[in-house]
Amino acid sequence: MVSSTVLKRYCIITLLFGCINIPVWSQDQVMGELYSNLSVLPEDTSKVEAIFDILQASPFRESHVELAKQAYYLSHSLDYSIGIAKSAYHLGVMLREKLDYKTSYKNLMIALKNAKAIGDKSLMVDVLHAYGNNKDRQNHIDSAFWYYHEALRLADSIDYPYRLAEIHYSISGLSNHIGQNDKALQHILEAEAYYEGVGKGKDCWHVLNLLGIIFEESANQSRAFEYYFDALDMAKESQDRNAEVIVSNNLAILYELVGKLTEAKEFLWAAIQKAHVVGLKEDEAYLLSNIAAIYIDEKDTLRAMSSLQKSLSMMRDLNDKCEIAYPMVGLGDLYLLKTNFDSAQWYYEQSVALANECQNSPLLASAYRSLGVLCINQGKYNSGISNLKKSLDVGRQVNLLEEQKKTFLELYQAYKKKKDVVNALFCFEKYQQVRDSLLDEVEMNEIAKVTSEYEFRKKLQNLEYKRKSESLKLQAEVSKQETDKLGLYAVIALTLILAVSLYRAYFLVQNQNKRLKIINDEKNTLMGVVAHDLRSPLNNIKSIMSLVRLDNAIKGEHGEDYAQILDDSVDNMREMIDRVMDISAIEEMRLNLKMERSDVGQLLERVADNYEFIASKKEISIKRDFESKMYFARIDTKYALQVFDNLMSNAIKYSNPRSQIELSIQIRNGGGVCVSFRDEGQGISELDQTKLFVKYQKLSARPTGNEESTGLGLFIVKKFVDAMGGDVTCQSVLGQGSTFVVKFPEA
Repeated sequence: MVSSTVLKRYCIITLLFGCINIPVWSQDQVMGELYSNLSVLPEDTSKVEAIFDILQASPFRESHVELAKQAYYLSHSLDYSIGIAKSAYHLGVMLREKLDYKTSYKNLMIALKNAKAIGDKSLMVDVLHAYGNNKDRQNHIDSAFWYYHEALRLADSIDYPYRLAEIHYSISGLSNHIGQNDKALQHILEAEAYYEGVGKGKDCWHVLNLLGIIFEESANQSRAFEYYFDALDMAKESQDRNAEVIVSNNLAILYELVGKLTEAKEFLWAAIQKAHVVGLKEDEAYLLSNIAAIYIDEKDTLRAMSSLQKSLSMMRDLNDKCEIAYPMVGLGDLYLLKTNFDSAQWYYEQSVALANECQNSPLLASAYRSLGVLCINQGKYNSGISNLKKSLDVGRQVNLLEEQKKTFLELYQAYKKKKDVVNALFCFEKYQQVRDSLLDEVEMNEIAKVTSEYEFRKKLQNLEYKRKSESLKLQAEVSKQETDKLGLYAVIALTLILAVSLYRAYFLVQNQNKRLKIINDEKNTLMGVVAHDLRSPLNNIKSIMSLVRLDNAIKGEHGEDYAQILDDSVDNMREMIDRVMDISAIEEMRLNLKMERSDVGQLLERVADNYEFIASKKEISIKRDFESKMYFARIDTKYALQVFDNLMSNAIKYSNPRSQIELSIQIRNGGGVCVSFRDEGQGISELDQTKLFVKYQKLSARPTGNEESTGLGLFIVKKFVDAMGGDVTCQSVLGQGSTFVVKFPEA
């Protein structure tokens, strides 16, 4: 079962009063000067304006509420209309941050009334935007849109580009929240255009982050990676930990979407730690819900339950009912995994109700799909299909391609169980279409390019930091010995040597990285072509076989067994393609192993059965010198099957017609289980034996039946066996055949 939890992406509503870009290193100094000036000013309008400078120059602080009140009462006593309006506006915004919406609205109303009286349209725009933010925070979607568009209409009529950009951003964020990504993209590009014009500073990260979310949900993952990486760099540069948490979470979700769970968990845990240290409880609750979804996919129920319960508890404390739906869907997935159907149904139904109430289309599509899967698991096919169709309708309305892919697959499985051949085939074809659009080869290569460039950029930054560090050490040494002429000469010589060494190292690193990138691109292209060309025919065979098996089962014919064998073979081949697709994982030994005690004899028997027909074409007999249920080793069953499959395929390829292949299993004194593949083929020369297990190596011996060879089979065998803690060797004499021996740890 694949977890259906919708991972929460962060899109923030701008809360700044008017962004003054004060460098982080000087902010405390600036604030100190502003407070000093305030203390010596008389009780007149100059003091009111000085308070506004403080409120404008730094993020919200608890003490600022009292300052804003001081400005408000002083402005009243002076009958200073603009002061009354501005201080009321600041109070309205700050009280919203304290979740006191009622008092916030009262102050914003005072601000709007006074701004209209004095004709200050800029302030009227600020207040209308703040109204929209308040409604947005309370999930009053229609009202929020109304105030945003009123603010936009008025801002268009005056020269107020910054606030205009922020309004476009707010409309885009709300549109994305309810699944209207076309509208969201239109408005966020308007906001980005403003920041492009003034130069992207530290305040632009939230715009880039939202662009990443929109492109991710539109299945343009490479563009999403680019925007997220840029947003993260800006957040780090400005030392904004809240921003780092938000962007790291979104990057983790994107890595999880493209199948890189290790990177996803790294970003999530880094964000969780930052949120906990800084005290961002709401962020921490979201992050715990997100990482629980990955634990559910990995079937780690204990960690998933711990994370979800903590997330739910924190969200209840925050009293945000719309966001509580996220851990509830996760708990439904967890109980479904544990076959506790009653609890799963309760959580799913609660999630559907909350998603409907909050107009959260992505969450609603996911919750309906989960509810449909639950009904089908209970044998309630009609109810299950009905919920899956609801999920599909919502997913189509807001163009959620990933959700549509998962739902079509579940519908295919449901119709297949009902023996509804026509609808099963239709849903499977739709599933293939959506999946292929998400796994477009060009897009996957672009993702690899963007992520590798980011990693390379980080390495160069580390090298630059190291160079600067060494340079500072040398400067200190020079300063210490400046009175000693001989010592000074020595330092100069050392500096020159170090500079040359660093330049040479930097040059070598650049050349090596360029060379590795070229090799990596060539490898990715080759593997992408092979896997992509195989995927379509295999999928067609798979869908046709499922229908053949259904048709035969209905008619009572005996061909179902043969169809099942073909079906299993296609499954194995698709699994092999998926494993070979990511060669980088093989080369770096980042294999997702599931080590367990398995019957090696049973696995070898299965491989021998699969190759009987192929061997018979060359009149080759397969001798089985072993028994099942006698030889047990600690292995990953799927990887071991691929190892045996490759060795068996090679044995047949290089054996002469009318010869024999002998398969045997022995338990050695050292405690290992040894599986042997002996053929009577051409044998391998001593020179060629030195090239075994090297990728893309084609040896002098050629297949006896003109079969094809990629040069990858033995390379993959070696990597898989090493990963499982085993060993593979070859004994061969030219002209007398070969014996390959695989040794696994005994269980």
